[in-house]
Amino acid sequence: WIVEDMLNFMRFSYNNGRVDVLERIHTKFNAYISKQQIAFLKKKNSKASVFETLLDSDIPSYQQKALPKAEKLFKDINQMNPDKALRTIREKLGYDRAIQKMCEKFGFNAEHLFSILDTLEKIAEGLGSLKGFADRLKELEKLIQTSKFNKNKSPLTLTTFHSAKGLEYDKVYMIDLINGVVPSKDDMESYRNKEYGPMEEAVRLFYVGMTRARTNLELLTYNYKGNERVTESIFVMNVRRIIQQAGEKFSTGKRNSIALDLSDESLLQLDEVELGREVMHRKFGTGVIKEYGGDQIGIQFESVGYKELLIEVCINNGLLQKSNEEINKA
Repeated sequence: WIVEDMLNFMRFSYNNGRVDVLERIHTKFNAYISKQQIAFLKKKNSKASVFETLLDSDIPSYQQKALPKAEKLFKDINQMNPDKALRTIREKLGYDRAIQKMCEKFGFNAEHLFSILDTLEKIAEGLGSLKGFADRLKELEKLIQTSKFNKNKSPLTLTTFHSAKGLEYDKVYMIDLINGVVPSKDDMESYRNKEYGPMEEAVRLFYVGMTRARTNLELLTYNYKGNERVTESIFVMNVRRIIQQAGEKFSTGKRNSIALDLSDESLLQLDEVELGREVMHRKFGTGVIKEYGGDQIGIQFESVGYKELLIEVCINNGLLQKSNEEINKA
């Protein structure tokens, strides 16, 4: 429905007299058009601009500026390149804000919806007109619809963890392996609240994905999603740790070690590492996590400045502790 919304915004920019299109999007931009006003426009049955029709009627004071502004933006959108048009819809017409409110009200996954919008902007880049963008979306839709009838002809199969159960492929590429996607934000939040079921299911699904590969498996992650800094999935970090341990040659010599109680709830755990979180290092004191990716973590300390540390060393040796405020709350 996100895709359909964008197409409806663009359709409406071509003809702002279409009440049938406006009815589908009127709650998703900042002209504050009510259901009663939609009913009024339907009854009026005019081919004129809906904005002009509403401005000639009895409207609240807050719409007297909002309606002309929205009308101008729709006219501008009609002349823009698709990627700029999408950005205008999202920012200036307030679509992103409307979607965020819907997510808060109905429990939709905001990150997933905004990632769709970001993908649409990428698709729109380089396309010279709104019609070209709409045609490209139709082309992609047709490819998706026909792909299920060409299972043995296509060299590439896109599938989810669930749908891949019972199947095997020579090469498997697992994508979007970042915290907040795999595992999801909800999975991680539940785990922090000591509700382990969702995270255990996420681990099982991740295992399903990995074991679909006959000969070649690639785990793909990244540090930025658009302009947002993201962190590598804790699952990928754990896989890397297992591989590193399997390849190490362990010394049989005796080592002097200090026994640590890693079950201490004041110690920071791997799944609790988040950008912006305040932590305490055993040696360097209080700091804030500024960077996190791969096997390193970057912390801005109050006393010694910025330092990059090996996350595995910090966690396994109990070097990082939660902030005093968090510990006191617990």
